[in-house]
Amino acid sequence: MAARIKVVASYGVRLGSMVVGCLLAGYLFFYLVGFAETRAADEFCQVLPLQRAESPQQLWLAEVSFSNCNTGHSHQWYSYLGLVDKISGDRYPALMVVKGRHEQLALAWQADGLLQVGGFPAEALVHFEQPTADDITLSFSSQ
Repeated sequence: MAARIKVVASYGVRLGSMVVGCLLAGYLFFYLVGFAETRAADEFCQVLPLQRAESPQQLWLAEVSFSNCNTGHSHQWYSYLGLVDKISGDRYPALMVVKGRHEQLALAWQADGLLQVGGFPAEALVHFEQPTADDITLSFSSQ
């Protein structure tokens, strides 16, 4: 009986060692693959400025750019609208995010601080928020 326990224990130790070895090898493999994918993603990451438009009172600057960073694919793009308060220097990045590259994104400032954005399909809108500043409002109209 003691001999059987000894044999079973030795198999248990071997099996446990093999499982731990496989887990470590799997972790190392996925760590290296993840590192390689991160480097590849950084290599194709591009942020391209598209246009800038200044408010009539020259207090605000609207910036439109598009980027393929953090999308998982080099051919997948998002268009971003950000605002810069030219007096305080405060930045409001990504107030509006639209899926795809929209070169026709139209910016039209009104005298009362309203920025109208158009030129994209409504279903492409991913994110929209108003800036926290009181003297500016965003509105959008889709195609």
